[in-house]
Amino acid sequence: MLRVLRNRCRSAAAIVAIVMCLSLLAGCLPEEVEPTNVVEPPNAWVYGGDARDGAKAIRQTEDGGYIVASYTITDDSSYDDARLFKTDASGEEVWSTSCGTGYWDGTWALQQTADGGYIFAAGGQVDLVKTDGNGEEEWSQTFGDCRGFAAVQETADGGYICAGSGWNADNMSVDTCLLKTDEDGNETWSHSFPFSSVAIADYEYTESLLLASDGGYVIAANIEPMPGFYGLTNPACVYVVRANASGELVWDEFLRGTPYRSVCALYETADGGYVVAGHHVSIVPGHPLQRTRGPYFRKMDRAGNLVWERTLNEVHGGMHTMCTTADGAHVLAGGDTWHPSPDSDSSVSVIVVVKVTAEFALLWETALGDPSYDLGVASVAPTSDGGCVLAGEIRYPETGGRHAV
Repeated sequence: MLRVLRNRCRSAAAIVAIVMCLSLLAGCLPEEVEPTNVVEPPNAWVYGGDARDGAKAIRQTEDGGYIVASYTITDDSSYDDARLFKTDASGEEVWSTSCGTGYWDGTWALQQTADGGYIFAAGGQVDLVKTDGNGEEEWSQTFGDCRGFAAVQETADGGYICAGSGWNADNMSVDTCLLKTDEDGNETWSHSFPFSSVAIADYEYTESLLLASDGGYVIAANIEPMPGFYGLTNPACVYVVRANASGELVWDEFLRGTPYRSVCALYETADGGYVVAGHHVSIVPGHPLQRTRGPYFRKMDRAGNLVWERTLNEVHGGMHTMCTTADGAHVLAGGDTWHPSPDSDSSVSVIVVVKVTAEFALLWETALGDPSYDLGVASVAPTSDGGCVLAGEIRYPETGGRHAV
């Protein structure tokens, strides 16, 4: 069910759908959910408008509503503006605010702060923005070498820790970096972590940041060679960095080989170790040009040593985001391709939702989609009723329209 609500806060409004995936969704599904089973999103809100948009991050707020960080591109601009909007628990929009500088300013991460406001990371000429509880900007900051934040969190001292990527001119590479600010967004320190001193032209896509229980930090990034440098540098792999409370390197590990792995989230276990969550990409036996993707988990001890690895081969799809629910289980969301008709070559993109136990064993999985549009997910967050909420994009192949979902 898709509900269309007109955005009353701006004339060129976004289309944003927030897809609710409640814990009782599992009870609505067959006992054995086949990977090919595709159902229409059980509860979704679409916010109408003429802009091209995409939601990048979502969180439930203390009042039971939702805060969403997205990008928006109006018809008179080829650049995207950062957009932040708030809804109530029923999905009705409460307020919306945007900022743009004529460059790429899309948002990638956000959090509600202890004072009831919000902190979100943007791209382009603005890196970090702090607002009050009504979305009014309190301050914004732009930094030097460490930018492109994929994660931001408030720290115990009232400041913020950001994980992103920074240009390394010596190696012609983009390195994972960590930046700490005070409560006003002023930089306290920053550190970069090139995963190899001899590699050139590597691009480290920072994906996840974990505040460890001892006050330190864990970062996970996907590493790929820059275009034109394949075969001249390290192969694609996952890079995990452990830093102390001052941002200094404690240890790092890179995961590569067959199957190829991609990371989307980190989780700290009760014993002080870490689980890297993402997906694996494997070649289909006998079909060297075909690939299959599915959830992948790697348990590491507190020193970064391998404890176990696990793949869910019965699930198909690349995982892009993960959250932990109130029952201690985990929900992952990603994407897959679906052919609505077996007699047609046409296909659409669907959202794959997977729930696993606290030990990362499969509980259930399903796919959300419709033959008339593509769906993509960028963020999943736990909700107070024990379920989760997802946000991403909806795309209409026939018209080329792209909107936040």
